[in-house]
Amino acid sequence: MSSVPWEHVSIIWEGVEAAKLPTSVFCKAAHSVENRITLAAGGTYSEVCFYNHIRPRLEIEAPWAYWTLTLTPSETIPDMQTEATSLDFIGRICSLMDDHDALDAFDF
Repeated sequence: MSSVPWEHVSIIWEGVEAAKLPTSVFCKAAHSVENRITLAAGGTYSEVCFYNHIRPRLEIEAPWAYWTLTLTPSETIPDMQTEATSLDFIGRICSLMDDHDALDAFDF
């Protein structure tokens, strides 16, 4: 289960190495207000735990989620961003949570 929608993206590569690269990928992003509120309210905690602590131990085909790494990454993964950057992202999320006008987008 995912907290945001997945999108299938086709890719056309050029060059001699093109045959070795995937022709499509799946990505996800929180485009809707509903998804952003879910994420800001902590809806991604289980995903963060999976990508930071469980995924590195499994021999499966699954993406490395660089942006899920915040203040407590797994010891098996190198730091992808500084603590200051992580805190800045958290501050931005908190600012968005304080934007109560965004709730007007819902039909309550």
